[in-house]
Amino acid sequence: MGNGNLKGGIHVQLEKGIYKGGEQVTGTVFLQLQEPSPSGAIVLGFQGTEYTRWKERRTRGTGKNRRTYYVTRSAKAVLCNYRFTLYQFPGEVPPQGITIPFSFVLPQNLPGSFNLSYFNTRAEISYSVSAEFTNIEQKGISNFSRLKLYQEIQSLGQAESVSKSAKLLTWCCLNKGTCSIRADYPQSSYTPAETAAVNVTLDNSESKIAVNSISMKLFKTIRLLAHPGSKVVSYCIVEASGQGTEAGTENPKSLTTQLFLNLSSVANQFDDQYTTHGNLISCEYTLEVSGDMDGCCMCCGDVPRVQKRVIILPQYMPPPPLPPPPPGWNPQYMNQVAFTYPQEYQPQVQNFEDQEDDNPNF
Repeated sequence: MGNGNLKGGIHVQLEKGIYKGGEQVTGTVFLQLQEPSPSGAIVLGFQGTEYTRWKERRTRGTGKNRRTYYVTRSAKAVLCNYRFTLYQFPGEVPPQGITIPFSFVLPQNLPGSFNLSYFNTRAEISYSVSAEFTNIEQKGISNFSRLKLYQEIQSLGQAESVSKSAKLLTWCCLNKGTCSIRADYPQSSYTPAETAAVNVTLDNSESKIAVNSISMKLFKTIRLLAHPGSKVVSYCIVEASGQGTEAGTENPKSLTTQLFLNLSSVANQFDDQYTTHGNLISCEYTLEVSGDMDGCCMCCGDVPRVQKRVIILPQYMPPPPLPPPPPGWNPQYMNQVAFTYPQEYQPQVQNFEDQEDDNPNF
């Protein structure tokens, strides 16, 4: 329930499991000392950091002198770091306990929480609310609770129709006409519990190539920065397909369909990796709809494919459970303390020097 050189415990309890930028954070600080302490103060802190680190494979020399080595790139951004005196004890601090509720409003521009850890890559956006009691003898006790935060991005819009007319070529120069596709995206944000539905219209009347099937895929793209380098990871996490159509047909039953993606089937793919745009980390999702053409050697032609960026938001998250009260817990209840976080705080980004070694793992 805390750490420091005073005997006792301190705990920060948040009332919600997740917040968004601009929202009011409410919680309670619980303090109990095992023996009376001289006067002191409880300081509440709100901290946020963004961190990237990965290894890149390099080679040096030629022939028998050729050697493989790895370069580590890393960077850190301090997103927020604020401390506020929650309560100043006027005299001796009693051992039976004290309870102080608090509240503050989050800045609007903070990126959402994020965590990525695999092989030789680490990336994290994390926030915490800390509480520290220090007496006039400079003895203290401290603890913290993680604060989960998600980011709303209004610029992506709502419902949208995206269309494209693709010029089809085989064997680099043989003209096979055009195939037009239109996707009607009814919404731009989803939670992992929802099903994404898209209405697709395919016009293959001017084409000499059949469409084998129509597919919808959800791609995740993660971009990491550490000056002067960057790393991009992009892959499909779930897909669905529908029936295609013959070449040169205008049969409406073959041209209009609705595709569905059950996001709950891959809910684990979104854990701690919701849509976010930070200083060093961005995580984006794209819904792609395309026609799988039947032609051979179409590498020089176009493909009937449309895309739309969508936002993946977390579901409701319950607050962490409150630990059981310690023996002798009979607290004094204080009035709620509200404070204002300084909106003018600017993130401080630090890029670390590249480091070379022969180990591909951290």
